[in-house]
Amino acid sequence: MSSSKFHKTLYPKEILLACIEMYAAFLHTVTDEDGDYIVLTYPDTEKKVAREFINYVLAEVRSHASH
Repeated sequence: MSSSKFHKTLYPKEILLACIEMYAAFLHTVTDEDGDYIVLTYPDTEKKVAREFINYVLAEVRSHASH
């Protein structure tokens, strides 16, 4: 298993959860919280998809920040 951490002040939970829902067919995650971070754990076989997911999350956060 691999994981990615998203700091709550940089990545609003609502946006992150919406992105998880959009990628549910491609990326199988377990979501947890660790202090100031939201932690996504996913199978090692999905690392490539996870990298694309992270880019998507960043784009969504930037898009919402500009409004």
